[in-house]
Amino acid sequence: MDLCVLFVFIIYLSYHKTYSGLPPHLRKYARGPNVCVEQEVYGTRERFFTQCVGRYLRTICERPTMFKFECCSGFEKVRGKQGCTGIKPLKNLVETLQDLELTEFSNVIGQSGVEDQLANQGAYTVFAPSEDAIQQLSIPEQQALLSRTADGTPNVFYHVAPGRLNFTGFKKNSDYVTLYKDEKISVQKYSYGVATVNCARVTKANEMATNGIVHVIDKVLSPLDNQRDLAEKVFGDDQFSQFQLALFVADMVKTLKNKQHLTVFAPTNQAFAKLPNDMLDRILQDSETAKKVIEHHIVKGVYCSDSVIIALGLKTLDGTRLLFRCKRSGKYIGNAKLEQMDIVGRNGVIHAIDNVLIPDSVKTVVDMADDLDINDLVNYARNANLTGSLTDGEDYTLLAPTDKAFKKLPAGYRAALRTQPLAVGKLLEYHKLKGKITSNDMIGNHSLYHGDNATISAKIQVNVFRNGNVVVGGAKVEKSDTYCKSGVVHTIDKVLIPEEGSIMDTIITDPNLSTLRLAIEKAGLSEMLTKPYGQFTMIAPTNRAFKSLGSWEKKAFEKLTPGELKEFLERHIINRMVLKCGFSPNSVYSIKSRQGDSVIFTQTRSGSVHINKKYRVQHREEIMANNGVLYKINNILKCSCEPRIRSRR
Repeated sequence: MDLCVLFVFIIYLSYHKTYSGLPPHLRKYARGPNVCVEQEVYGTRERFFTQCVGRYLRTICERPTMFKFECCSGFEKVRGKQGCTGIKPLKNLVETLQDLELTEFSNVIGQSGVEDQLANQGAYTVFAPSEDAIQQLSIPEQQALLSRTADGTPNVFYHVAPGRLNFTGFKKNSDYVTLYKDEKISVQKYSYGVATVNCARVTKANEMATNGIVHVIDKVLSPLDNQRDLAEKVFGDDQFSQFQLALFVADMVKTLKNKQHLTVFAPTNQAFAKLPNDMLDRILQDSETAKKVIEHHIVKGVYCSDSVIIALGLKTLDGTRLLFRCKRSGKYIGNAKLEQMDIVGRNGVIHAIDNVLIPDSVKTVVDMADDLDINDLVNYARNANLTGSLTDGEDYTLLAPTDKAFKKLPAGYRAALRTQPLAVGKLLEYHKLKGKITSNDMIGNHSLYHGDNATISAKIQVNVFRNGNVVVGGAKVEKSDTYCKSGVVHTIDKVLIPEEGSIMDTIITDPNLSTLRLAIEKAGLSEMLTKPYGQFTMIAPTNRAFKSLGSWEKKAFEKLTPGELKEFLERHIINRMVLKCGFSPNSVYSIKSRQGDSVIFTQTRSGSVHINKKYRVQHREEIMANNGVLYKINNILKCSCEPRIRSRR
């Protein structure tokens, strides 16, 4: 009985592994051995074959797929049997081409006078163009396919390679010698089982013959593809004249000539015409800018247009990544559409695109305003004739408030920014730091400086929290490390306004904290809370909190010595800035006070902060100071140092 169960289980696993790539409603059509599936892209003539029941793709290039089932290569149906159990006898390459109904290519073989060699010698691998591929050739192209070289080598031999080259052995960036004067073809293997030969897609693979293998491809291969490198291809095409000039300025002609296995996304002249005049001038006149732009258009590896059937990320020579997508409307790299695809060269492939891809490293902050959502900042600078401070000068770091951040400002302050250039100048200066400061340079409980020549002496405090948030000057960094021409930009969710007062100054000026002020002065903590550029969090009990004490608790509080009072107040002080963005709603953030007892911070979904889970902070936003942050509560925190003193509310 156990053996029977085991046998059934093995059969189930085998079936599940074989057909799990298909949806349940299609599996019944593929039952039995040696059944292959053909996925046809709806509305096109594109077809994708599998060696066995392969991965189910609902869409290819945003178009739905249809399925057809047929016997795999070398098998046939047997009446009364599931699947394809009949095995066909192997035939030679010529006969195999005829069985595949490749009549046009079979005729080319016969007219070229190589039929006997392909029938009786080998072993060879034949990359056979489909019927449609040959029928689409012009008359000169058909004649070229049938012609021979001066030494008598038939051009059709560029489709024939010595040896058996099995589809499973294809790899990325593989070159194979052909019978055509030992010229090479470039074979690429991509995801989803897609493979290309000189950018002709293999539509049906591994058709076995007695003296070799046949792979059906969707284009005719030309020996001319392998006779010129990418540089020669670019400079031989007038639609790339602007790109040619940029290559000269960048001194990168040798790269396209000598480096192997490259993909070049080459903007056409019309693409360059779309650029603003200042950007076009910089690309065609400044070598550093030109090099960065050119490198942004070149990818290591050969990526033919058929390499992408959904989307994939490509890394360019400048280290950035571009999204290569296949959409219903065409193929796209970044925001550029491929206008002419698969211009094959000896060392790679070129695609003509309709937009110049500008890397962030050559853009100014003004150029990037839309991408970074900092239009308000740029507009304030433009109205004040201060855009030069964002585009010129040495490397700097910009903490750029987003448009939403500016909307949080009081209406009066926004009005001042619109009408007072001096206010805009101070704002820009406070948000600019000398040198390139990346997110890796932002260390918690440290400060950022504006530089020796800055007129602003205030420091910007940095805090890093467990949830990954980095906070600068009380503002959360939303998007970090965007490189631009002049440095690096970090967008933040608040406008930074220099805090002129300390925590102690805030306490002194707040009449609701007068009792706390007297206690701090008695305990000798005034100097610590006045010293600028600290990293303190003050849990500030209001006068109401002290009034809530019972009569004997008040007497106990009043009898505390300065040392005891200092320890009690340090229960309300933390040696680190705790900000709302450091802990998410419904999470618990626990940290020890200077006295040693823990302080627990929680936040509701509405944004209210609670201390020790029950004492609600009396204001929505943090009260920032130049040496930390303050939270007011109508309670006194219970301290292990003085258990007699505690709030009754």
